[in-house]
Amino acid sequence: KDSYKALFFKDFALLCALGVCAGGLVSMLTSNLLLYIKYYLDVEEMSTPILLALMLSIGACIPIWVVVLKKIGKKKASFVGITPTMIVFLCFIFVQPGQAVLVMFLCILLGCGASCFIIC
Repeated sequence: KDSYKALFFKDFALLCALGVCAGGLVSMLTSNLLLYIKYYLDVEEMSTPILLALMLSIGACIPIWVVVLKKIGKKKASFVGITPTMIVFLCFIFVQPGQAVLVMFLCILLGCGASCFIIC
């Protein structure tokens, strides 16, 4: 009976919806990033190193976000993580075909911001 009540608790339902959306967005990001690398940048051979850089930066930044989360709180940490991530996404607009090194650098920065969403 208590678990049935939890399903209709507004905060719990919102948390579940955000979790599903965050997982979907990460999947969309990685799959679209592959298409971006292959067709727009035209450097398909760099797709594995770029995705590896993204995943390693996510893994490396998770412990940092745990410390930040404990110090400043979940809400502030979310805003701190969202801001650079949005700036990185805006920088992708200005990337020209063939600039694989720049995309790798942006993916490392993107991983630092994306790891915040895993923790928060």
